[in-house]
Amino acid sequence: MKSRVLFIVLLIVFLSELSAGEFSANKGLVAAWADGSYNESLYEKNIGIRAIPEFNYSQSVFNDNSLDLFASFNAYLSSDFDTLNYDLKLYRLKLRYADDQMDFRIGLQKIEFGPAKILRPLRWFDSIDPRDPLKMTDGVYAALFRYFFLNNANVWLWGVHGEDKTRGWERLPSVKGNIEYGGRFQFPLLGGESAVTYHHREVNLNLFNRFNKQFNENRYALDGRWDLGAGVWYEAVAKYADLDLLPYQWQKMLTLGADYTFSVGNGLYVIAEHMLIQLSKEFADSDEDDKTTALSVMYPFGIFDTISSITYFNWDENEFYQFLSWQRTYDNFAFNLNLFYYPQGEYSGNNNALHLPKRGYGAQFMVMYYY
Repeated sequence: MKSRVLFIVLLIVFLSELSAGEFSANKGLVAAWADGSYNESLYEKNIGIRAIPEFNYSQSVFNDNSLDLFASFNAYLSSDFDTLNYDLKLYRLKLRYADDQMDFRIGLQKIEFGPAKILRPLRWFDSIDPRDPLKMTDGVYAALFRYFFLNNANVWLWGVHGEDKTRGWERLPSVKGNIEYGGRFQFPLLGGESAVTYHHREVNLNLFNRFNKQFNENRYALDGRWDLGAGVWYEAVAKYADLDLLPYQWQKMLTLGADYTFSVGNGLYVIAEHMLIQLSKEFADSDEDDKTTALSVMYPFGIFDTISSITYFNWDENEFYQFLSWQRTYDNFAFNLNLFYYPQGEYSGNNNALHLPKRGYGAQFMVMYYY
């Protein structure tokens, strides 16, 4: 509640200066899709349309520093021919103040960081799916401060308003109304970039609406990226839950990745990542683990057409998850045809967007208009 009150106060101060700025309401996105899938004698189909209008107001203050107000809405309508789903909700609402080295944002916003592209242990506050052409994710109510040093180092500090829902890799929601906090320091190292990241939140464990328990959760992370001819990177996360009755108090995640553009035709771009997840009662143990490898390939055919694929292999389930996409782009339009095979349902279970196909064999066609 306090974070939202602070945002409203700053918004009132900003609105008092509106006469000097510029307003824009001519940007946004409209997307329509149709898909069908077959899984274990079950045929599913879905059609829908989504609109995300954007509004922006900006002005110069305090010796040409930038003050901006950005808002967008998410409206969708979809149907599986039995049930109609629809909603209109706030998608982004943030106030931003920035100068040459500092950036401060408060409001409903996206917070994203880390070098991994597909299997992302640092997906803490977003649910972006690499297969999603819209790159949709719900935002978080937060205050985010970033400062950029002249040697390319930068520091992030944030406070996030706790909500009764999960984000990223979370299995349990935060305590609603509490303030989560953390930070990130990114710095040059050996010709590349490295970073350390920390986040603290209070978690709400509610079993069968009868047993309620709150406990602290701390996350610690290291990551880095270097260009060694091929790009190479890693993300390592350790998460500790301070509650003895949980079967596992530690979750450890490690992703190693690389990318390279081969000189084949117009350039064949390849990404490979491998992720290990370990669950344990003690930090040094490994009571349960899961291993996944991902391979992404992208090839542009001329100016307008691109073919891409993402293949996941889960070593414990011995299953492949496959996604193939063709996209044709113009100035304002993009057309996507997607083919997929998800044997056990959607691979990562991390995206609640209704426009993403979920399971089985299937195809999807999507039209996107950017204005």
